[in-house]
Order: sequence, then C-alpha cells, then structure tokens
Amino acid sequence: QLVALSQWDREMKRLVKLSVPFSLSALLIGVVDIFMVAIIAQFLGTEAVAAYTIVDILLGLTGVFINGLLSTEATLCSHAVGAENYKLAGQYVQISAFLYTVGFIPHALFWSFYLDDAIRWFGFSEAVAKMGFDYGMVMLFHDLLEGIGEAYHGLLEVIDREQWSTAMVVAEDLTSTVVVFLVVSLQDIALSEIALIHLTTGIIFFAFNNWYTVYKGWVNPYLEGMVGSHAITNCTAVADVVKTAIPLSFGELLQYGEWEILTIFAAHMGPAEVAAWGIMGHLWDMFETLTEGLGDAGEVRCAFHLGAGNPERAKLAAYKTMLLSIVAVNFLTSILFIFGEDLATWLTPDPVLQLMIAHLLPLVGIGNITLTAGLVSWALVGSQGRYRLATLVAYVCSWFVTVPLAALFTYGFGFDLQGITAAVVIGYSATGTCLLYILFRSDWERLSKCVMEANAESESSSSESNSDESSSSGPSSSGPRSALGSNGGSASIPTAPESCNGRYL
Repeated sequence: QLVALSQWDREMKRLVKLSVPFSLSALLIGVVDIFMVAIIAQFLGTEAVAAYTIVDILLGLTGVFINGLLSTEATLCSHAVGAENYKLAGQYVQISAFLYTVGFIPHALFWSFYLDDAIRWFGFSEAVAKMGFDYGMVMLFHDLLEGIGEAYHGLLEVIDREQWSTAMVVAEDLTSTVVVFLVVSLQDIALSEIALIHLTTGIIFFAFNNWYTVYKGWVNPYLEGMVGSHAITNCTAVADVVKTAIPLSFGELLQYGEWEILTIFAAHMGPAEVAAWGIMGHLWDMFETLTEGLGDAGEVRCAFHLGAGNPERAKLAAYKTMLLSIVAVNFLTSILFIFGEDLATWLTPDPVLQLMIAHLLPLVGIGNITLTAGLVSWALVGSQGRYRLATLVAYVCSWFVTVPLAALFTYGFGFDLQGITAAVVIGYSATGTCLLYILFRSDWERLSKCVMEANAESESSSSESNSDESSSSGPSSSGPRSALGSNGGSASIPTAPESCNGRYL
C-alpha cells in the first residue's frame, strides 16, 4: 500500500501543485516573521522585541477565536464548488467576512482598555507596557484588514488561484519587511511606526488584489453570492458557517489559550523567560508552516472529492497527504538541527536569551515532528466536516495532558523552559495519535453523502431566500470545478442516510 500511495498519479500531482504554493506561502511568511523579530531585536533593542512578542501573544488570544470564522471556507467553499454551487461558495465568503467583522469589534474594544495592564501583569516594565500598547492599537486595524482579506483569499485558494494568492501574500509580507528594514537602517523609529508600515502596506495590497482578480474575471462565477445577494438571509448557509466555526474557534482558542497558560508558567520564572518563550513561539510557527500548507492542500482536495461524491478519491488524497507530510517534516527538522547553533544569535543580541533559546531547539525539532501529525490529521478530519470531534480530541490532549504536565514540571520539579517545551511535545504526540486513529477509521462513504446532503439543503435555502434573483447555476465543466482537478465524479445529490442528522459537522 505504501508503494501505491507513493505513485506519481494525478491526485499526487494535484496535491503537490496545491501544497507547494500553500507551503511556500506559509513558510516564507514564517521566515519573514522571524526576520522581523531579528530586525526589531537588533535595531530597536531587547525591550522592543519583548513588547512585540507579548503583544502578538495577547492579541492572538482573542483573535484566534474569531479567526475560526475564516477557517470554515477551506471546507465549506470546497464542498460547494465540488457540488458546482458557485453562488453558495460566494455567499460563504460574504458570511465569513461579515461575521468576522462583527466579532472583531469586542476584541478590539477589550484590548483598547486592558492591553497595557496585561503587559504589566507579565512582569514587564512601564516602558515595555507603553511601547506595546502603542504598537497594539495600530495592529488592531491591520488585523481587521488582514482578516477580511483572508476571507477573500480563502476562495481563491479553492478555485485554482492559489498561486496568485500565495504570490500576493508573500509579496505583501516581503514588501513590508524590506520597507521596515530600510527605514530602521536610516533612522530611529518607534515600534508603533513599524505597525503603521504594516498597515499601509496591507491597504495597498488589499485594494490591488481585489481589483486585479475581478479585472481578470477569476471570481465572476462567485460575485453573485459575494456581492450580488444578501447572504446573511440564507439561514442554512449562515448556520453551516456558525456550526463549522464554533468548534474551529474553540479549538483555536483552546490551543492558543494553552500557549497563554504556558506563557504564565514562563512568567513564574521571570520576564527574560517570557521573552525567550515568545521568540520560540515565532520560531515554532515558522517550522510548522510547511507541513501546515500540506494539510491545507489535503483539506481542499478531500473536501472537494467528498462534495463531488468521490469518497474513495477523498480517502486516497488523505493518505497521500499524510505521506507527503512525513517526508517534508523530516527534511525540515534536519535543517533546524543543521542551523540550530546559529539561530539563537540571529534572533537576539542578548546573551541570556541566546542561551535559553539554544537549549530549547533540540526539543523544538522533536516537537515539530509530533506537531505535524496533529496539524495534518486535524485538517483532514476537518475536511470531512467533523470539527467538533477534532476539537474534543485537541481539548482533552491540551488541557488534560500538556497543561498539567507543564504545571508539574514548572511548579513541582522546578524545571526551566525545557520542562514546558517537553510537555508541549508530549501533548502534540497524544493529539496526533488520536486524530490519526479517527482518520484511518473514517467511514468515507457515509461522510460523502452527509456533505452532499448539507450542500443540497444550503442550495435550497438560498433559492427560497432569493426567489426573485436569477438562478445560481455555475459555468460549464471548463469553469472552476474543472480547474480544481475533478476526475469526472458525479455531483448529483443522493439521499443521505438517517445517521447523518447534521452530526458529521
């Protein structure tokens, strides 16, 4: 079976074609993020990099919850496109962006009042709190713009425009980093001015991306759903987004809340440990992004096949994705070990932080391997629409394995950051093992019928709520469905079994 999975067939080619832009985009973004940390540390100093990392952690604590609304598109839009329901796919984009904006308002208001107090609570000085507050207020506007843009990019990634989406995202981050580097090289600037550079660059690329994709006609089949209808009145589609987003959001919150708890444990050791832990978070994000891109590609292909009524092809795509991720993560981890001794000196000029980071790198390499199993299997189980189940597994492993072990290692045994890192590695191993078991025991036939039933219900609701509008029939087989690489599977909607009852979501 391993030889069969390794065959360079059409599905493998499609997975690689999807995963390359996804992975390169995520990897380059991670590398750029690390470069930004290094630039701030080298030019603005240790206090600035401490403010930068702690604000990123705090804003992410509530930000990841509403990001679950955007994460629904990889599955829901793929299901809709697989069923050739292009108007519904566009409506999913509108609904996700609208709900994200509504959810962002309380997030922004909360941190406008409490961000500086939260920074002081972690033991940082008044100067760091002031610096972090000024930086965070500007980044809130940037994060709102980025979220709305991500809703649009989510559609591009499932309609065979992932290469353009990748190019735009990478170009934006590279441009912003280069501009920051040039400015800090020529004059002294504050951390908040770096945030202004990020915001300005984001506005320019957001406007250009929207104009160019409409000008080229790539999103024309979906414009009726995105801007030509009141998608919020499609109650079934809204319910699908909310039902899919809730477990995703709680999963993201639990995962990020876990990181926040671990940061509190690090604060018990001192402010230097918090700064080192924040820097390691950026580094870990960079090394996990390659395999996360593979998971995104597998999620798109599995969701497409399930929506098109091809369960066997969905299963094949899932197993091929796991094989590719195993090869990729071992290659990436070997690179980490090769350059590990130099990474700490690149990230900070502070010798104390350098020593802490150097001691953690071997464990991060091991953790990257176990993390990959969890990330990729999470994406594949999610492509089946079973986010609630995946969230439950992540919750149990996170809060009943990782956090208790980290507390024991920190407060019971008095270990340093290596104890917290070891707890994270053990927790990721447990998560990956459980999700892989669920994936391998999946009933792909039943899941495919459930997905098609949900799409049929959403299409019916959309027709009823927009009876005075034109039919939402999409283009012929030369359109986006063909571009996604359909192998000719029927998109008809069979009757789903009674065992579905919406519980597969």
